[in-house]
Amino acid sequence: MSLGKLIKKFRELRRITQKALGDRTHLDDVRIRQYELDIRTPKEDVLENISTALHVNKEYLKEPDYPYTEHDLMRFLFKLDDSIEVNIRPVTLNDEDPEYTTTGIYFGSEAILRIRGMLEQWQKMKEKYENNEITNEAYEDWKANYPDSLKKDYVPFEESNLKRFHNSMSVKVPPDQSKSHRK
Repeated sequence: MSLGKLIKKFRELRRITQKALGDRTHLDDVRIRQYELDIRTPKEDVLENISTALHVNKEYLKEPDYPYTEHDLMRFLFKLDDSIEVNIRPVTLNDEDPEYTTTGIYFGSEAILRIRGMLEQWQKMKEKYENNEITNEAYEDWKANYPDSLKKDYVPFEESNLKRFHNSMSVKVPPDQSKSHRK
């Protein structure tokens, strides 16, 4: 999924207009539309502002840099799940039955344990979503802010947070410099 499509996805998920996102990031709605259509690419500082306004980890919006990390792999799998269904389930191989074979990806050393743990966490969240225990917004928020969304003090973006979120996005005016230079 392109950067523009991700911006649009989360803007719509948060139920805000292009104008509102522009207001929160000090841009006009034309610029937001250009980003969403992949006509323009936001610079690093603008992308930071957009990710903050959308309550999305900036790393989720960006393409990862080589060498890739385990978290880059998870973010890729989350995005892949938007295009094709990704199922997570344990596989038990039966070495005694040659008719039963499977194709899989295996990771070496301790990485397999960490990645397995990450996949299990994702499986639990996906099951909660499929069982209607959490909303689509909560599920997408969890993926977009992974691994921060695993922390106990993580506060997901929800409609109830909207007012607090709007207040925190207010522009901070620097103190009057002329007063600080007086003696």
